Amino acid sequence: MAVLTESEVRKQVGGKELTEFYVQKGRIITPSAKSYLKDRNIVLKYVDSLDEIQKANEKEAIKETEKEKNINMLQYLELS
Repeated sequence: MAVLTESEVRKQVGGKELTEFYVQKGRIITPSAKSYLKDRNIVLKYVDSLDEIQKANEKEAIKETEKEKNINMLQYLELS
């Protein structure tokens, strides 16, 4: 299993406002990668399979979409 470095974590996180970061159990994550997540208040969670990671990412995307919808609705109401 590959080592997950800070550089790879930075690429995956990008500019997203994540609260959780999922890694398959058994994958090695460097101390600097863990520190990067901790500094940004992102909780590191281990999952059994890649399917769980995909499901978690989909849930996170749904949350972001709902958040954007709420912001757009508030802006619309303020303009009305």
